Amino acid sequence: MAAVLAGRQAPLFIVHLRYRSDRLGEAYQSGLKQLAEVTGGSAIFCRSSEEIADAIQRALGLITSSYSVTVALPELRSKSFELKLDAGGKYNLTYRTRFVLKER
Repeated sequence: MAAVLAGRQAPLFIVHLRYRSDRLGEAYQSGLKQLAEVTGGSAIFCRSSEEIADAIQRALGLITSSYSVTVALPELRSKSFELKLDAGGKYNLTYRTRFVLKER
C-alpha cells in the first residue's frame, strides 16, 4: 500500500476518532500513521470524544498550510527516488521523502 501511495501526489491526512489500546488496534493505527507519513501527510488519533473537534481543526490547519512544489528532475535510472530538503534550521519541514514516478 505504501508503494502505491508513493506514486500519488496528494498527501493523506487521517483523523482517527476512536483510539484502540489493544495490540491489534495499535498495529492498525501504526499502519495508518505510516501510510499518512509516506505521502507527506499526518495521522491524528483521538483518545476521547472531547478531542475530536480539536483533532479535526488541527488536520484542517495542516491541510490549509500545505504547499506543493514542482521540480524538474534529471534523467533517472530508477522509477523511485528519495528527496531531502533543508531549510537551514529556520523551519521545521514536514514532507514526503519517497517518490515513485508514473510510467508514461
